[in-house]
Amino acid sequence: MTLRIAAPEASLDIDLANAVTAGVGRGDRGRGLAGMRERAQTLGGRMSAGPDGKLWRIRVRLPAPRWRMTIGVLIVDDEELVRVGLRAIVAAQPDLTVLGEASDGPRYPRWWPGCAPTWC
Repeated sequence: MTLRIAAPEASLDIDLANAVTAGVGRGDRGRGLAGMRERAQTLGGRMSAGPDGKLWRIRVRLPAPRWRMTIGVLIVDDEELVRVGLRAIVAAQPDLTVLGEASDGPRYPRWWPGCAPTWC
């Protein structure tokens, strides 16, 4: 069996291939492929399944979510050079954003009320 998952900008592509085995796929075991196809269509995607040479292949393409999750980061360190470096690293990541920075822990609540870090 091979499974490939790719995430181009506008979609999520799934390609599953398995060797064809005699007797596999016979009998009523639920909604199987029809249910998978319905789920893909509900999400605005498409699914195809069938023989491909000596393989049975399922291909699914789903649209990428219309939102992108961004993680906000608070930078707190007493060394300015460390804060500058961390800010540059975080700013270079498309899914991270710097919410603010402070030179020590007791100072951050003043400029970010109601925010408590989940880890340090």
